[in-house]
Amino acid sequence: MMEKHDYFELTEKLLYSYPCLKLNLITLNQELMNFEHDNIKGIDFDRVNVSKTYSISKNTEDKAVLNIERIDSIKRDILRLKTKIDMIERSLDELSEIQRKIIDLKYFKDESRDCICFSVNLSPSQVNVLRKRAVHKIKLCFFGLNALNKDCPRLQTILL
Repeated sequence: MMEKHDYFELTEKLLYSYPCLKLNLITLNQELMNFEHDNIKGIDFDRVNVSKTYSISKNTEDKAVLNIERIDSIKRDILRLKTKIDMIERSLDELSEIQRKIIDLKYFKDESRDCICFSVNLSPSQVNVLRKRAVHKIKLCFFGLNALNKDCPRLQTILL
């Protein structure tokens, strides 16, 4: 079982990686389109006279199978990535406007603490408190009761 700080750190890693995850989703979708349009999926026996004996070379079969497997793999990756991105976006909807802005500036735009404080017109300590509360909310959206039980061990006996 993860420790309390592990959930917090993992949540921060997910937030820092969010912009790259969105870019990766675009890349995977483009790769999928390229594979589906440019590569051999199979052979249409009605249209193609592949040889005098209608035998198909092993290389052609292997390439078609590999392309189908690669397309399936890309589709699985896209689904997993969309799930993570949706999870992050839904958790961000639970934040107040100011918390959302702090998270956006810190994790998505990688702004300095001074820049964040100036943008939201708050002191560094106020920004830090709001940031921690926001990450805590997001952490609960990601990990649910597991993260909550680590925050409040006595709560585990009440909930179970």
